[in-house]
Amino acid sequence: LDPEIDLNKGQRHLFQVIYNNVGRYFTSDKGKVKKAIERAWEASLAYRQRTCDEGLTWVEAIEGKQHYDHSQSSDSNPYKRLKVAVIGHPYVVYDDFVSHRLISRLESMGAGIFTPEQVPPETLDMCMARLVGKAHWSFEAEIVGAGEYYLESGVDGIISVAVFACGPDSMMLDMVRHSAGNIGTPFLQLSLDEHTSAGGLITRLEAFIDMVRRKKACV
Repeated sequence: LDPEIDLNKGQRHLFQVIYNNVGRYFTSDKGKVKKAIERAWEASLAYRQRTCDEGLTWVEAIEGKQHYDHSQSSDSNPYKRLKVAVIGHPYVVYDDFVSHRLISRLESMGAGIFTPEQVPPETLDMCMARLVGKAHWSFEAEIVGAGEYYLESGVDGIISVAVFACGPDSMMLDMVRHSAGNIGTPFLQLSLDEHTSAGGLITRLEAFIDMVRRKKACV
């Protein structure tokens, strides 16, 4: 079985799991393993802090890209200055095969992309609590908190991304959709499965971006 990584059980439990399942195969020196874990933890925190401070997606931070103002784009692009929040599990959103290169397609249309990892965890928790109260699933709490945060921030539109038949996603994302409807923010809900085609996805994205652009032009 895969090792159990449960941060709720404390650092001592986490260290024992990592040492027993990984560290002991490299060295019997628990001190070296502990130092390696601490360095990895510090790197993880710094990485998450950078995504928040510089407004980077996880992929942009990994690739070492510099801060980019996602609300700006080329003046020659007819879709310029659109702020679109994409909320969903990172293992879906950033999987180019599953999502059919969703992020890059939106960027090619001139949309500035905003994602959950660009919001500090404590802010996500507060926004989630305001919308639904107590969280029962950590990933769903992050998605819902990001949706509420970006609605309050005044993005031009929100795209939710979920895989078909995921019960928690369908329930929690519907709360964000309802909140978006109350304030008139365009909301596109994408449900992906093995039958989802790139052509169908592109058509929906183009229609959504056109709608957001027309709405923004009328404001």
